[in-house]
Amino acid sequence: MIDFIRNFVWFANVKGPVLEIGSYIEINQGHLDLRRVFSADTKYLGIDVLEGPGVDRKVDMFDAEEMSKIMCELTPKTVMCLYVIEHVWKINEAAAILGNMWKKDPESWLFVATHQNQPYHGTDHYGDFWRLTAPGLGRLMDESGVPDAKVFVLNDTSNPCDVFAIRQPLSMSWPGEAMTKTVQAVAISNYHPMHWEQYR
Repeated sequence: MIDFIRNFVWFANVKGPVLEIGSYIEINQGHLDLRRVFSADTKYLGIDVLEGPGVDRKVDMFDAEEMSKIMCELTPKTVMCLYVIEHVWKINEAAAILGNMWKKDPESWLFVATHQNQPYHGTDHYGDFWRLTAPGLGRLMDESGVPDAKVFVLNDTSNPCDVFAIRQPLSMSWPGEAMTKTVQAVAISNYHPMHWEQYR
């Protein structure tokens, strides 16, 4: 995912400010720090219900008052919520919050990733509740008020490891060329073949 985001940000010219929801970095996973994807001068805020590495502010996304403050202070042009919603029991409410963020500024990017096929990976700090198919994530985005989000799957179209939704700014056509270059770059930059395919 880091390689995918890095390449897509470059080829599609994705800009900040960036809000990352669920930014806590586990021990020995510093290489997964998404800040490295953006230029050093990009305004970036990582929030999580946990305190620790990668977290600039401890905030629960269900705290409407705090989230409203963040949206006003940061005015993000890119919102990322990667591998978080499977850990949230109220998944529909979480999706609605993401949808409301995008609707507040539909000229922003929204990235949402989760798993369809992955072993249980809850911890003492958070649970692990959901697995979503590509049509499931697509419908979740539609019903949260994010129309026409593109949905991609990793490696196996029938039982993919990951599913990934991207909604580009409303006035922008889908950057198909940027996506093609991203998929090609990721496929050749890994020791293990990584094949992203568009579901819709």
